[in-house]
Amino acid sequence: MATSEEQELMAKIGSLASKINRHKAQQHNTKFGYHGPGRNRYRNKTLVLNGQSGSAQSVDANAASDSTSPSWVSKTDRHLQLINSAIYEKEAQSRSNAIEQTHRHRQLQRDNREKSKLASFARQNANHVAASSSASAPKFEITVDGIHFHVLKGGNKLVKSPGDVNPPSATPKVAFVGGVRFHRTRNGNLVRHGIVRAQQQLLSKGTCPEGDSCDLSHEVTEERTPLCLHFAKGKCINPSCPYVHAQHSQSDPIKGCKRPHIERASVLRRAGNRSSPEETDDISSDDDFAADSDDIDSDGVEEFIGKDEVEDARFSEQTDFISF
Repeated sequence: MATSEEQELMAKIGSLASKINRHKAQQHNTKFGYHGPGRNRYRNKTLVLNGQSGSAQSVDANAASDSTSPSWVSKTDRHLQLINSAIYEKEAQSRSNAIEQTHRHRQLQRDNREKSKLASFARQNANHVAASSSASAPKFEITVDGIHFHVLKGGNKLVKSPGDVNPPSATPKVAFVGGVRFHRTRNGNLVRHGIVRAQQQLLSKGTCPEGDSCDLSHEVTEERTPLCLHFAKGKCINPSCPYVHAQHSQSDPIKGCKRPHIERASVLRRAGNRSSPEETDDISSDDDFAADSDDIDSDGVEEFIGKDEVEDARFSEQTDFISF
């Protein structure tokens, strides 16, 4: 009995083992093909402009491009945009005009603020003196580093007093009067920083920040325009150079040139002393008293300051003396 039960049990075990082996063999023999990476969910997306259909786009693609068809410009402003070229140019032009107008307005406000600061400083720190009988006489007198200056051009320029004996080099290159910056000219006078900046922009960029509202002269003639330094060296390649291109001979008169070809007064004086020791030196033409190359040209600045006929209303009619 036990033998028959053992045989049945062994038969069931063998049948189950054979089923398990067949199932394993089927799993090992199965081969799966490589499908590659997953496809994108979008394909052949097109941009339809002005509500055109797909057939119209295919016809336009095969036909020649029409000259009257609008062109498009891509613009990245926080996000990518596609703008019509005509609208883009109009917006760009209006934006540039607005920026220029804002710059002019700020420049005018800055100039008025500097003039008001200078006038307020003059009224608060002025020492009363006897009024002058001449109507065209300066209304204010300022002392900067021991040098007396007259306030002219509505506060745009400080001119040394006629009796001042200090050389031009004694004037500080940059002086602050009442919080307003002034630059030294070649004659030893002082010019407001705003006037110097406007002059440099008009000559270099060809535009004035104040535009039509500026009361200064904007006539840039050949006599007022400096020579091109690169043209003098034979290396100017700018076809629209704003500076003057002119040939000059060695016999042309030269004024204020810092090149070695100029005959300096000190060299001529030493040569004269060797030939005639009894002659005295000319102290006024010493090199120590000469202006530096980075000083402002007073003759060029006069064209941008304007006439002195109408003074600024912020300055009183009395003659004052300011010492600081």
